[in-house]
Amino acid sequence: ESPIPALRDAILDLTAYFDSIHVLMDDLDKGWPAKRVEDQDVVMVKHLIETLQRVRRDLSKKNVELQHLLFLRHDIYERLVELTSDRGKYNVINVDWSDPLQLENLIFTRVATSVGPDEEHVAWKAFNSPMPGGGAIQRLISASLMRPRFLIDLCERTLSFAINRGHEAVEDSDVESAVKQMSLY
Repeated sequence: ESPIPALRDAILDLTAYFDSIHVLMDDLDKGWPAKRVEDQDVVMVKHLIETLQRVRRDLSKKNVELQHLLFLRHDIYERLVELTSDRGKYNVINVDWSDPLQLENLIFTRVATSVGPDEEHVAWKAFNSPMPGGGAIQRLISASLMRPRFLIDLCERTLSFAINRGHEAVEDSDVESAVKQMSLY
């Protein structure tokens, strides 16, 4: 009875500074088994979604726009749908991390947002240097087992080697060293 009104009031306090509020939630599944999702975990996610929808409805009566987005593993989402009587109830954005171009776009976006708009292509070219067997990003993607977190870690290690070695752009040896170091991890 008190957490939902407290959340709604906290969001209302933000409306003095913003026209719309966006709530993004990730890592809800941290600590949950990788292959087996418990019923109570899925019920908790369902209640969280219902609570956010209730807060959104309450705030819309006060002309406050609230949008929310939950990042869920596919298996958790499938179990959530099983518990929901209306299959089309949730708007889903499915991200397929088995597509190398999506992973490349993920890294490009991270590079582009870390520099000014005029520098994003120069920064990308320095990061994604041409090398034997494709650019640096293709080599990093193939070494990351198509896992976004592994890819991000591998990219950070590669940049660390390039910067610490004084390279103006990522070189083949930086990628090799990062892959070797990551394989030990």
